[in-house]
Amino acid sequence: ASPKTRDVPVLVVTVTDREQKARALGADEFFVKPLDRDWLLRKLRTISRNGPVEKVLVIDDDEVARYLVRKMLAGLPYRVIEASRGAEGVRLARELLPHVILLDFVMPGMSAFEVLDELKKDPVTRGIPVIINTAEQLEAEERQRLAAETAAILSKQSLSREVAIGRIREALRNAGLREEA
Repeated sequence: ASPKTRDVPVLVVTVTDREQKARALGADEFFVKPLDRDWLLRKLRTISRNGPVEKVLVIDDDEVARYLVRKMLAGLPYRVIEASRGAEGVRLARELLPHVILLDFVMPGMSAFEVLDELKKDPVTRGIPVIINTAEQLEAEERQRLAAETAAILSKQSLSREVAIGRIREALRNAGLREEA
């Protein structure tokens, strides 16, 4: 549950065959004792080859929209962090330093522009690429400002897994981060 350790892979090795419970509690791998050396070495090589998990912060007041992003990124090397309000998203961005942010355009309490302004004025969060994810029809002036200040603008109506993953990878590459694949 700790943000500092949640990306550490967990391999459960036990005498009881309760794999389903172990996985439900967050285990990445499961093995019943006695431990098989070859299995362990294979798993450790796999973990080290996978490299770091990229953190994606989703700031959206719509729970369904956050769920859809989670599902789109499931099974990929992304850890989705969620915020339902702009201020909460800015706080999480400062604390957890995500690699990319998916930001809803319309939210109660704090607009996308206010979130962007807060992120840009803080040297800690200034370089984090932001992708706008909106269901709104943007005015020309809004679109122009967002195009200048964000990595991409996505439409919620036509968002697909391939488009979302493509834009995230592109934002990570442009920010000089790992995602080349």
